[in-house]
Amino acid sequence: MWWSGTTGLLSARAASASSPSLRRSDERWPGGWRRCADRPLPRSQRLSKRGLRVSPLPLTKGQLSCAKLPSLRRFSMAADLFVLSSSGDPAGAARLADALARLGFGTWLAARDADPRSDLDVQMVQALRSVRAVAISVDAGPANADAERLFRQAKNMGLSLLAVTQPGAAPVAGADATILFSGLTLEVVDAAMRQGSSPATPAGIPPMPGVGSDPVPIPPVSVNYPRPGAASSRAATPADYAERYMPADGRGYWAAAFICANMASMLVQAKLAWDGYNAAKASDMTAVAYHAYASDGYVIWQVIGVLIALLPFLMWFHQTYKNLEATGVADTPRTPGQATGGFFIPLVNIVNAYSGLQTLWKGSSPAPDPHDPDGWKSVPGSFLVGIWVTGWVASGILERFLSRLTADDPNASAEVMQSRLTAYFLGSVFSNLLATAAGVAIVILILSIVKRQRLRYERYAREVAGIVPVTPSAAAWPIAAGAGSLFAIAILGLGFMNAGAPATVWKDVADPGYQVSLPEDFDSTDEDGVEEKVGGTLTGSFDFVTIAQDTRPIDFDAMLEDYYGKTMVELGEPQGEPVPFQNDAGKGIDIAFKPKPVLQPGWTEGHMRLFITKSRFYYLVSQGKPGAEFAKDNERFMASFRPQP
Repeated sequence: MWWSGTTGLLSARAASASSPSLRRSDERWPGGWRRCADRPLPRSQRLSKRGLRVSPLPLTKGQLSCAKLPSLRRFSMAADLFVLSSSGDPAGAARLADALARLGFGTWLAARDADPRSDLDVQMVQALRSVRAVAISVDAGPANADAERLFRQAKNMGLSLLAVTQPGAAPVAGADATILFSGLTLEVVDAAMRQGSSPATPAGIPPMPGVGSDPVPIPPVSVNYPRPGAASSRAATPADYAERYMPADGRGYWAAAFICANMASMLVQAKLAWDGYNAAKASDMTAVAYHAYASDGYVIWQVIGVLIALLPFLMWFHQTYKNLEATGVADTPRTPGQATGGFFIPLVNIVNAYSGLQTLWKGSSPAPDPHDPDGWKSVPGSFLVGIWVTGWVASGILERFLSRLTADDPNASAEVMQSRLTAYFLGSVFSNLLATAAGVAIVILILSIVKRQRLRYERYAREVAGIVPVTPSAAAWPIAAGAGSLFAIAILGLGFMNAGAPATVWKDVADPGYQVSLPEDFDSTDEDGVEEKVGGTLTGSFDFVTIAQDTRPIDFDAMLEDYYGKTMVELGEPQGEPVPFQNDAGKGIDIAFKPKPVLQPGWTEGHMRLFITKSRFYYLVSQGKPGAEFAKDNERFMASFRPQP
């Protein structure tokens, strides 16, 4: 921390033993001028909240005891000169303050006048605002970085800069006047202060002996507050701008937490798509269907989650963009409203997103000089913005392509559909991974910009505006993290509940000769007296065939044996002996078999029922994946058959 050009408060106090201006005594002025300096300032001399003196009040009788000073008019001000040392030597700054005080000038010295319990940077900015000029004790030592910073800051604020040197000392670049220490007089200092920061001597004031009549030129400096845009009102001081700052940390944390919740859903979908890809390669259409339904179940909740996460993101983006002006940034490409509204315009939102995030990244950097409203333009952009925009756009384009790839095509063969499904699931894996990478990039960007803007604001508030920075709530991050976790659980839970395959709808089929139930979307054919109906579920296939017979007496046992032998050759290997049964309509047998060839991978269980009446021959065949679901469907299919005599 910098104290009177900044070797610290302790070193400054240590130097007080040799400096009258740092001692709390009346030795040098029996009349008691130090008592006037030690006394608390009256209201007319105090600084307001923004560092400006309040309206002066008449001096009281008690204050008239200080009239022994050479200039009562000067004492009635808070301070005339801000005193510092070019090398950071507190003793040198104290000697200059002591000499100026003897001439009747009010001085402000950090080691003497700053309150160690308050923010020093804020106090120094307030002091610079309250003085008429800055007096610099030019010492033989090397220039101090903090002294140079205060020198530039005073110049930005339009204060006169008086360099007080010793014979043979190097000139101070940028000083408005150079005065020899031995030539300090009331008239010389007063004339130098009245000369101001203008290179020319004011009319009517002749150059004074010892005052540099041709000050050293200085490079152009920026104003110490941002240039308001056309859509914003002008502020009188940097404090007016800084007081507009509203912490966006909480909104940023909420946006980051909700985006992370959506990323969890994207990773689950990527895993489902990868499993679907492997199933499609193995021609396991049952597994393909399961993973497709599961992925669809998560998609709807992911879309809802993205829309919900968009709200805190846009709120954070708008407030952070609005805070740029409050932290000393000027000439942004767009107003906060334009930058936020651009997200809702197709195609424009891509350019707007890239430009807006780069502006936030650069404008929130604490590195540039806070006095320079255009310094942010030289800050390099972030590659994370490019990753976010690229991942976001590429994922969207890939999703559109995949949706067309799986469109219904009645002319496509089974091999073509298998290759399309394989490509679809593989593309879905990449799409979700791209979206996840974009999510990681934007979360890092949000958290980084939150931190960068807070640091920039604190620096601008202390060094330029002269106010105490607003502190964001420490509970914002834990609350947002907890809400994001609950949000992730809700998305994944709802997606899981919605991820199962829809229940199969069965339809009763009635005919004069029979009644049977089949899955709703069954196919039906009727050729040469052979009627066939085939329906399927995710776990099995159900085939019903009926063949009309003539009315001649038939040998039921011979026909059953004949159809049994022919059917088994086509369907597979019998498992156990046929089970005969008989009712009023006719005779039949039930046969369990092992399908050969297998219709789908894993469909290794088969059942067949043959039944013959006087006028018709029926057979019911089911093949599917062993398990409770297929067993339930098979039982329903077989039990629903009601032949008529």
